[in-house]
Amino acid sequence: MPSTGNNDVPFVLFGTEHLLTIATILLAGVLLPLAIRRVGPGTVERRVAVTLAVALVAQELIKIWVRINIYGQPGIELLPLHLCGVSVFLVAYVLIWRSYAVFEVAYFWGLIGTVQAILTPDIPFGFPSLVFLTFFLGHGLVIVGVVYGIAVFGFRPTLRSVWKTIWVTLVYMAAVAPINFLLGTNYLYLRHKPKQASLLDYFGPWPWYILTLIAVGTLLIFIYYAPFAVLARRGATPSPSAHDSQSQA
Repeated sequence: MPSTGNNDVPFVLFGTEHLLTIATILLAGVLLPLAIRRVGPGTVERRVAVTLAVALVAQELIKIWVRINIYGQPGIELLPLHLCGVSVFLVAYVLIWRSYAVFEVAYFWGLIGTVQAILTPDIPFGFPSLVFLTFFLGHGLVIVGVVYGIAVFGFRPTLRSVWKTIWVTLVYMAAVAPINFLLGTNYLYLRHKPKQASLLDYFGPWPWYILTLIAVGTLLIFIYYAPFAVLARRGATPSPSAHDSQSQA
């Protein structure tokens, strides 16, 4: 990806700008949903949810436009097929339609994929480049949207959500693999590891790192479910019933 000017400085992993951005996302992800929760259900809750959903989709489209028209990145590489890209639309759907059925997958994809992406971004330029700004805005909004579903809508993942997400993920990977083959792309990093440093660097060579990725991803799904499993045992976090889930889908 070519630079567009003096502002496009190289991205520094865990540099000052990176750490400040992570802190900002964490604060927004916690404070906004909690503030709306205190307001209570009603028009404000609905308007904020829709606004977040529109912002999610809008930033994704802007990000694609920026990378194609300003940075000259091939559009074929920018389809929203990575988990973070799909999560944008899943979380937007949850926010607009209050869908628990979609939340079950969006929770895990949105947090696991997004947290990893924020910690080890696959971007060449740092702040204040448009690549940096659009990347972290999109991933930050996904986190805010997921927490909104938990704190405001009262959604909670269940053990059924865990198995559902594992199977949906495996099916999705199987569907993306031939797309990569036909288009020569690297969605889900199934063809090679990202250029930036990431956890995949410790997972062995291709194709074995894919098996490790599946194993680690499955473990992470259970880890991200663990707090809700503990709270559910204590009777502190009732989840939507099957009837509620279907009516909200």
